[in-house]
Amino acid sequence: MSVKKSLLLVIFVASAVACASGQAKKDTFNYDLGLSALAAADYVNAIRYLQQAAEKDNENPEVWNALGLSYFGRDLHERAIEAYRKATELKQDYSEAWNNMGVAYMDMARYDSALESFRKALDNILYPRPENAWFNIGMVYFNTGRYDEALNAYRQAVKAAPNFCEAHYYGGEAYLRTNQFEYAKDVFRTVIQLCPKEPKPYLSAGIAYMKLKLKQNARQYFEKVIELAPGSAEAKEADRYLKLLR
Repeated sequence: MSVKKSLLLVIFVASAVACASGQAKKDTFNYDLGLSALAAADYVNAIRYLQQAAEKDNENPEVWNALGLSYFGRDLHERAIEAYRKATELKQDYSEAWNNMGVAYMDMARYDSALESFRKALDNILYPRPENAWFNIGMVYFNTGRYDEALNAYRQAVKAAPNFCEAHYYGGEAYLRTNQFEYAKDVFRTVIQLCPKEPKPYLSAGIAYMKLKLKQNARQYFEKVIELAPGSAEAKEADRYLKLLR
């Protein structure tokens, strides 16, 4: 599973657990065991417990959403989508399930279906985490080279959640892809302030400064990448840029 996919899954597992708390269940035992396994990324046991919960509580949308997340964790995308669809049939304004369905479609590069699902999530004005759907819309546009539309979506995400590092970061990447280096370096500096221990924004900031021919600034950021994550892919890339600057 990719790092990006793992990150998205963590976000949505957290949403599922938070949304599920306090709800009455017909099969609390298996449901709770399934959620615990899901939170621990033990997807095989999560599927086993949640399937049992679904058999006893077939009309509970949260059980189906959690089961969808478990299938997704095992890269069983079609089964995940079936489970999310069952959840949204039972609860039409279930934004978390619509959003999760969109992630599954996006991971399959079925981008039109992904966008439709994310927009369904946003149709619910009571959705407590609209930044997730906006970020994912941005990722669809980013992955398809529609960077202006991606930027608009990331702006909506950070409007809803100003400290959303990933939305800021990919906004900076969109500026890089469109040669807007001044904007890019400013955005990456914001990301660094919000998430100072992440190496990727330092690497991208270094690239933006290098493109602006500000070599000393670029060196400082590349050196910081190596300091933060020695031996990582980002550190190797930073070292390559440092050699170019020499």
